[in-house]
Amino acid sequence: MTRFFFIIILTALAIIILLSKINFVIEYKKRTKDDVFVLSFFLYKGLLKYKYEIPRIDTKRKGIFYSFAKKTDGKKERKNIKYTGILERIERGRDFYLKHRCLIKKINKFLRCKITLKNLSFDMNFGTGNACQTSVLTGLLWTFWGIIISFLYRYIKVEKKHIAIKPNYSEKNINIDFYCIFNVRIVYIIVIGFMILTHFAKNRLTLFKAGKKAEKCVSG
Repeated sequence: MTRFFFIIILTALAIIILLSKINFVIEYKKRTKDDVFVLSFFLYKGLLKYKYEIPRIDTKRKGIFYSFAKKTDGKKERKNIKYTGILERIERGRDFYLKHRCLIKKINKFLRCKITLKNLSFDMNFGTGNACQTSVLTGLLWTFWGIIISFLYRYIKVEKKHIAIKPNYSEKNINIDFYCIFNVRIVYIIVIGFMILTHFAKNRLTLFKAGKKAEKCVSG
């Protein structure tokens, strides 16, 4: 009887955890020369949380370095990544997308309308020093955000959004405040994990079979 109740409790806990939502927060602030980027996630109203911060760009060293600060349970770790290394990562990301485009499309289709965008806030005040250029850039920015918002409404649930772009026609400056919070159920993340594992397992099996076939051809 005790074992039966223990199994029921474990099952109930597993269901609660699987149906729980993980909240992701993206924050970006720019004040002309200073940049701060923060990525964090939390569960159960902040009971479990993780924070990843890029507080500044360091140009005093040779080349350009981004200073990363990771914060977990109150402990902070710092490391520097060279700008060229970031470009290399972007290139690797592009190659990965081209190689695994089928998997990415499958994940995108599965996640459709399963992510909730709780809040999207974007405030920008900028000026190029040239009234004509500022006016043109303002129009382009509003067009860009129109496309982004249209895309978001197509694939995810949007609860709250705020977009404000204020041109400054007399000065050259740029101030940006970006805040975004969205959530997704843990069970969906697990399903995506299985999709990724299955995809790479199939790829490895295909390569293994191709290798065996090549060996037979050589030996034959």
